[in-house]
Amino acid sequence: MPLSLDIGRLMSASVETNERMTAMELRLTRQMQDLSSTVTDQLDSFTSKMESIWRESIVFPKILDDHGATLRGHDVRISALEARSHTP
Repeated sequence: MPLSLDIGRLMSASVETNERMTAMELRLTRQMQDLSSTVTDQLDSFTSKMESIWRESIVFPKILDDHGATLRGHDVRISALEARSHTP
């Protein structure tokens, strides 16, 4: 087999290999971009949930304290109302 045929085959194989590598690089780049987008979306969702939990952890104790203040002495007020309703 002449050397020129071997060189031609090597060049053809090299071109094919380069094309496959380029296609693989493009696929990997696209997959990495998709993965990056997915991770970013998940982080945004998680951050939003954590912010909600943080806000609730600030607000709920105040709401509970307000309800506690309203209910504190409730039995005394009920007893006083009942006593008033029984007196002529």
